[in-house]
Formats: sequence, C-alpha cells, structure tokens
Amino acid sequence: MLDINKYFINPFLDPQISFNELVSYTSRHLARLVANNPGALLNGRITATTVAFTALDTCMLDNEVKLALRMARVQAKEAFRAALPGHLGKVHGALVAAFGEPSPALTECFPQGRSPFASCPDDQLDDKLEQLLQCLTPLAPPVAAIHVANVGGLLSTWIALAAAVDTAESAKNTVENTRRNCRAALQLELFKNVLSLALAFPNDLAKAEMYCPQHLLEEPASGPLPAAAVFSLAESPAAGAAHLRFAAAGATSYRLEHKGPGEPAFTPVATVVEPGEYAATGLAAGAHVYRVQGRNAHGEGPASAEATVAVAALAAA
Repeated sequence: MLDINKYFINPFLDPQISFNELVSYTSRHLARLVANNPGALLNGRITATTVAFTALDTCMLDNEVKLALRMARVQAKEAFRAALPGHLGKVHGALVAAFGEPSPALTECFPQGRSPFASCPDDQLDDKLEQLLQCLTPLAPPVAAIHVANVGGLLSTWIALAAAVDTAESAKNTVENTRRNCRAALQLELFKNVLSLALAFPNDLAKAEMYCPQHLLEEPASGPLPAAAVFSLAESPAAGAAHLRFAAAGATSYRLEHKGPGEPAFTPVATVVEPGEYAATGLAAGAHVYRVQGRNAHGEGPASAEATVAVAALAAA
C-alpha cells in the first residue's frame, strides 16, 4: 500500500544512527556532492550542509575541551577530600592535647567525631568546616593559631573547588545542549539534501547511491565480507559498446563504477545481481574505466583493479 507519510519523516533522526555514523556519512556525502555538482545545481545544498557540519565539528572540539577541564576539577575536588582526614586529624590531636578526651571543647568542635567530614555529601562539607572554624576560633591561643588558620584555609579552598566543579557541570549541560542542537540542524540539512536530490534526479537510483552512502548509517552484520572482485572480461564488442564480466567469492551482488573519457572521478553505474555481468551501448569513443566491488549481507568487499575498455566511435549516419 502506498504510504505518502513516510516521505515527510526525516530518516536521519533514527535513534539507531550513532553520532560517529552520522559524522562518517556526512563527510562522505558532502565530498560526493562537491565532486558531482552538474551546472552548480547543488551549490545551495553544499553550502548549507557545510555550515551545519562545521558547527557540529566546532561543538565537538568545544565538548572535548570542556570535558578535560571538568575532569581536572573533579580530580582536584576528590584529592582535597582524600587529604582532608589527615588535616583534621592534626586539629583533633591539638584539641586532645590542650583539653583532653573527652572534653567539652572537643565535643563542641567535633560533635559527631571526624567521620562525618569524610562521609557527608559535597554540598554539606562547607557547613561542617564552617561549624568547626567557628567553634575552634575562640579556643585560641590554647589551640595553636596555626590550626585555626589551616581550617579557615580548608574552608576557603573547598568553597573554591566546589564552585569550580559546579561551573564545569553547568558548562557540560550547555555544551551538550549546543551539541544536540547542532546535530539536529545537520540532520535537517541531510534530509533536505535527500529531498532535493530526489527532485533533481527522479527515479535515478544510481544517483541516489552515488550521493547518499547510506550503508555508512547501518550496523554491518557480523560475518565475512566478499573477496576482492576480479574482471574476467572487459571488451568493446562493437562501436559505442562495452561488455563486462566479473566475480568475487562470497558476493551476492556487485557495485559497478564507471569513469568515461575525460571524466575526473568514478560514478556508480548499477547494482548488478549475480551473475556479475554488465553491458552498455551508446558510449562515447575513448577509454572507459570500470571498477567493481562485491557485496553481501555483511558489507562491501575490496574494490577490484581498474579495467579499461577502449570504445570505438559509432559510424556517422
């Protein structure tokens, strides 16, 4: 049954398409648009896709930088908490030496002992250090003033570290939102490209295959790929004609590419089902170069060596 609705759905929004697959596809797709742009027909699409792809690439770099900074700040915070029991042990020892254990002064400064400083959540640690500092300060000079200064330093250091981590986490969310928006913008441009190409080349599946390497968006099934394809025949049986035969162990179909006289790059000709054979007529005179790849359910095999067919000119009418 005909389903018009599917042509309104952006296939690049499929959640099964990974970020790396999207980037790989876009890179190859954009290169093919640039290399095959007859009459500057695709200039608008090339520009829009390049802008969206560049924005995403910039966002990726920014995300990597932010990740490195975030990791460094988290490591500094964790190192502080790991060293904190040692610092507080010295303060606790000084209180015991000055007032004994148990003592009201010790209980006031460490009402629950030292363990809560190690086990409390990050957002409670500044309160506990602040309480310790307030209770410790009136006890000087019986407790060496250096301990008061140290606890004050611990408090200010922790506040700075916690603020840095909070800032890094906020930046992480901002970068992730930017990256998500850039990805969505690129997905939209890729969808527009498919629609534009379909409008420019209706019913031309060879063009679809040339411009849109959709196999890069698919997870290949596990298993052996076809062997390298080999031509067994590449000849011009008549003027303006070419005849090819080829094979690859393990292939169930083939992808044939062609480069005509004076053409700078290969373009797909057809997908040929076994047996591997292809014929063409009405070709321009000159050297026609072909190459082929075997395919199966697991992916594409290596490309064959190039085969050149010298095509003679058609007789004048």
